[in-house]
Amino acid sequence: MIRLIQKFTLGQSGLQALQAANGLILIWWLSIPEFAVYAVFTGAMGFTSQIAGFGLGPALMACVGPRVNEPSVMGRYLYAALRLRLWILTATSPIGVSFLWYTGSKIEITGSQLVFLIACLLAANFFIAQTDLYQSPLQMNRALGRIFRWSWASESSRLLLTGLAYVTGYLSLSIVTFITVAGLAISFYGTRHEGNKLIKTPQFSCQNEQQELLHFTMPRLPNVIFGAFQGQIVILLAALFGSTGQIAAIGALGRLSRLLMFLSAFNQLVLGPGVAKLHPTALWQRVPRILGIAAIISMSIAASGFVFPEALVFILGQSYEDIYTVIWLVTLNAGISYLSGVAYTLVTYRRWIAWWTSLATIGGILAAQTLTIAFAPMDTLTGLLLIGTAATSARLLMFILTMATARYRPGWLRSADIAKSPTVACA
Repeated sequence: MIRLIQKFTLGQSGLQALQAANGLILIWWLSIPEFAVYAVFTGAMGFTSQIAGFGLGPALMACVGPRVNEPSVMGRYLYAALRLRLWILTATSPIGVSFLWYTGSKIEITGSQLVFLIACLLAANFFIAQTDLYQSPLQMNRALGRIFRWSWASESSRLLLTGLAYVTGYLSLSIVTFITVAGLAISFYGTRHEGNKLIKTPQFSCQNEQQELLHFTMPRLPNVIFGAFQGQIVILLAALFGSTGQIAAIGALGRLSRLLMFLSAFNQLVLGPGVAKLHPTALWQRVPRILGIAAIISMSIAASGFVFPEALVFILGQSYEDIYTVIWLVTLNAGISYLSGVAYTLVTYRRWIAWWTSLATIGGILAAQTLTIAFAPMDTLTGLLLIGTAATSARLLMFILTMATARYRPGWLRSADIAKSPTVACA
C-alpha cells in the first residue's frame, strides 16, 4: 500500500502540475471571448462524457471483483463494456452537440467555428469514453505507472504544442481545441496498448456480460442524465442571465477548483478498485476511517479560500481580479465535492445502487437548487456559484443516506450490496 501511495503521489503530482500549466496558460494567453468559447466547448465535452460514462467503469470492476487475475474474465467484461459504451455514445452525442450549439449561440460563435467545434467534440468524446474503460484492468492490477505514463505524454504534448503555437504567433481558439483533442488521442492509444496486455480478447460477443453490466448500471440512468445537465447548469444560467465575461470567469474558476482537488484522482485510481475487491466485513471496518480522513481533507480544501484568497486570485491573472469576493465559494464547493466524491466511490464500486437512490437524489438536488434560485440573484457570480454548492451538498447527503441503508438494511428501504458473480461464458 505504501508503494502504491508513492506511485500515486508522484504520478498525480506530475500530472496535476502539467494540467495546471495547460489550464493556466490558456487563461493567460486566450482573450476573454476566446476563453469563453473554449469553456463552452469543454463544458459540452464534459456533458456528453458524463452521460456516456453511465457508470460502466465502476460496474466493470465490481463485476470482475476478485477474479482480476483471470485475463479471460477481464477481457469479456471489458469488451462488453466497450460495446455498450459505443452504443451509448452514439445515442448521446446529439445531446452534447445541441448543448454546444445552444450555448454557443448565446455568445455569438460563428458558423464555421461551430462546425469545427462539433467535429472536435465528437472525436474528443470517443477518445475519453474508450480511455476510461481501457484503464480498468490497469487500475485493478495497480499498474498506476502505465496510466500516468500516457497521461503525462498527453499533457506534455499539449503543453509543448500550445507553447509552440504561442511563440510562433499561431495561437488561436481553433488551434487550442485541436491540440486538446490530439492530447486525448495520445492518451487513448497508449492506454489501449497497455490495457490489452492484461486481458485475453474474447472470441465471441459477450451477451451475458453485457446484460450483467446493464443490470447494475440501469438504476443509475436517471441520476446520470440529470447529473450531466446539472454539471452544465451554471454555464446555461450564465448564458441566459449573465455575460460572456461571466462565462469565462466560471470556466476559469472551474479550472481553479480542479487544482484544489489533487486527491480526487485517488478515488478512481486506488480507492475504488480496492473497495471493489474487499469482503463486506472488512469494508465496513474501513468505512469510518475512510470518511474521517476525507472529512479532514475536505475541510482543509474549503478553508483555503478563506485563508489565502489573494494567492488563488493571483494564479488566475489580472483579467480575473474582480472575482476575489467569490473565491471562498469555489473552495467551499471544492471541499464538499471532494467528500462527496469519496462517498460516491464507496456507493458505486460496491454497487449500492437502486432506483430509489437516483430518484431521491434528483428530488433533493432540485429542492436545494429551487430554494437557491428563489433567494439568490442569478445575474451575479455569487448566485451562480451557490447553485453548484447547493447541488453538491444535497448529493453528499444522499450518498451518506445510501451507505446507511446499505449498512443497516431496513426492509422498507434497501440498496443492492455487491455480489460476487460466478464466471459466465460468452454467448
